[in-house]
Amino acid sequence: MSVVRSLFSTFSHFIQTAKTKQDLQLRNDVMSVTQALVSHCPKAPLLECGFIKILSLVATYSEVKSEDEMIEGFTMKAQNDDFELKKLVWSTLVSLCESDALRQVMIDHGFLTALFEYVKPNDSVCSVEWTSAQYEELQLQALSSLETLCPLCLNEYMSGHGNTRLIMLLEWAYSECKSPDLITNTQDTTHLHASQPGTLTQFFALFQIHPRICYFQLHPPSIDLESL
Repeated sequence: MSVVRSLFSTFSHFIQTAKTKQDLQLRNDVMSVTQALVSHCPKAPLLECGFIKILSLVATYSEVKSEDEMIEGFTMKAQNDDFELKKLVWSTLVSLCESDALRQVMIDHGFLTALFEYVKPNDSVCSVEWTSAQYEELQLQALSSLETLCPLCLNEYMSGHGNTRLIMLLEWAYSECKSPDLITNTQDTTHLHASQPGTLTQFFALFQIHPRICYFQLHPPSIDLESL
């Protein structure tokens, strides 16, 4: 518990005060240590000390407006340190989402809503002006995160019009793949040609998500996710 509280205190300090390059890097280092901790100790008391709350607030900062004092002074820009922080926090939260209590805190602070903001074409406007490469990488991570998270919170997925969002993005990705020559099938794999590789990767990511969601809508009892 003392280790978690120390990490929480240090992370909170850097979230509110980090401005220099060195401080931003130290902030990300603390986040990396936190990620390593929860990967080995998923039952670490993140809820009790408020750590899961500040992680959720940081994860959703650029998509869900919040005036919570825990992130007072925090800003996020399209710079590499903030970009890396966002990816670290997202992946950490997803690794913890099987806990009902932790997942509820994420949902209450808009994590699912934030991920849905990336289920849009790559030319969508975002509050943080990510570069096209950054946006595409965040979009792919959001789709991967939704693949894990949505089967565990179907009510929120449906209330957020998840199916409609996925279908609209699928239509956009399909329209961007104008040439059938972009895809080459082999016996075991599907290769992406150099032309429009990002769009094709999104295209296949969408095909991975939707069948899993449909399965869980039809089979709501608890099952082994890894068997799908």
